[in-house]
Amino acid sequence: MKIEINPEFLAHKLAMYKVEKKYNDQNIDPYNHTVDEYVGCTFIDPAQDDFDKHKNIYLKLILDEKI
Repeated sequence: MKIEINPEFLAHKLAMYKVEKKYNDQNIDPYNHTVDEYVGCTFIDPAQDDFDKHKNIYLKLILDEKI
């Protein structure tokens, strides 16, 4: 049985987990809390920068098939 996963979705989830863990370990909430959180979520600016950086790194690794 072959399972296919969208590389961009996987990179997104891995980056999100890494950013959440980093900020939670420092007892910092990485999210902006607004009404929008019921539709989606937004990171605070430093967390968004970390997320973008890690997502690009993970996506490159996945597409290069190094994982």
